[in-house]
Amino acid sequence: MLSFKSDHPRHAFANIIRTALFRAFRYSSTLQEFNHERQYIQLILLYNDYPVRYIRHHFRNFFSHLSIGATYFAHIIQDEHEYLQLRHQVLAKVTPGEHARASRIASQIDQNKPLTTTDSL
Repeated sequence: MLSFKSDHPRHAFANIIRTALFRAFRYSSTLQEFNHERQYIQLILLYNDYPVRYIRHHFRNFFSHLSIGATYFAHIIQDEHEYLQLRHQVLAKVTPGEHARASRIASQIDQNKPLTTTDSL
């Protein structure tokens, strides 16, 4: 985890938060696991000198991106079933990386496909 005091571009810090939260969301199969990971991420960010307001801002952005539209995740999702439904919806979406990978594979298949010609007999 980058220290907030490092001289990296500012977008790198936002990317770190978003990536950590998305990874926690993706790998946590229960609401309890996700909340534990979320708290751990907050502590690590605080330890690395990220301002509290900066952390809250990017957490809010992450959860609004998930279409929760809430200012605080724990107030909205308290039921395990709701968490699993939201997780299923989010994981069913194709990420830009997955889309790019599928496009590359499709183009390789098209390039390797032999041209079919019809022979007149």
